Amino acid sequence: MEYDITDTIANFVRGTGPGFDEQMKEQARRLGLVSCTNPAYGRWVDIGIEFLFSALELDDRDFGVRLPALADLNKSDRRQFRERMQEHIESCGHCALKHEYESNLNARIEETFQEHRSSLLRELRQDRPICEN
Repeated sequence: MEYDITDTIANFVRGTGPGFDEQMKEQARRLGLVSCTNPAYGRWVDIGIEFLFSALELDDRDFGVRLPALADLNKSDRRQFRERMQEHIESCGHCALKHEYESNLNARIEETFQEHRSSLLRELRQDRPICEN
């Protein structure tokens, strides 16, 4: 059985500074105060904007595998969908905030990964956890 390093990375991210869990709760509270202006677009924000936008750039076959719900969209349709999503994110307070939080968390994860890269690589080689929290 392969070891999933996701929990280890999450534990490192939680340990990057005091109050991480409280910060996440506060972000959730703030998001709850603002409603999405167009849930048809807003529901796609939940899968992650960076993931969505990168998936929209894939070739048709790979795109269909990553996002089967949109597999019928051709490259041109996907470009238009991306533009509409970008407009939605810029105009919807809820989704703009959600995207900001996602971007901040992604940066924090990347920073944490870089900081602990050698430990994480060692753990993957050993196929066992190094951080228990």
